[in-house]
Amino acid sequence: MTKMTIREITELVDETMARAHCHRTFPIYIDKRMKTTLGLVRSNIFGIREMKISNLLLEHGTDEHIRDTIKHECAHAILITRDPLTNHNHDNIFGKVCDEIGCKDKTGFNHYDELEKAITANDNRYKVYCKHCGTMVYSGCNRSKKIVDLLNGKYKHNKCGMNEFELR
Repeated sequence: MTKMTIREITELVDETMARAHCHRTFPIYIDKRMKTTLGLVRSNIFGIREMKISNLLLEHGTDEHIRDTIKHECAHAILITRDPLTNHNHDNIFGKVCDEIGCKDKTGFNHYDELEKAITANDNRYKVYCKHCGTMVYSGCNRSKKIVDLLNGKYKHNKCGMNEFELR
């Protein structure tokens, strides 16, 4: 498996944005620090500031995962370009844009579960898992306040709604 270059990513973003009759006006970066997010679009009231793609995704993801994640981020960028004052996040309008550009991942979680083992295989981190569904909900390098709060039941898991977690 070969890692996509920034040039290939930029070409895919430009093609995807053009398919939706939009033009890219923002820089694209490969981020080596992103560990729990595969892609990200940052914006403010003036428009899109940047798009970031996780280096871990590029190293461990399949071509399909990589392309779909980039298209997912493009869907966010397209919606921000079309309607900068509304946060569509992952609503029905976001889903329609995903269909328009050929993106299968409308929630943002489809590929992460598959990549979790590859991404964290050699990590000596604290990992917190939901006791009910077994999904990893947090990983960090030190025993932070967030981990303590999770273990004390101060947060609920978005997927199953439970608040019982364990450290593994």
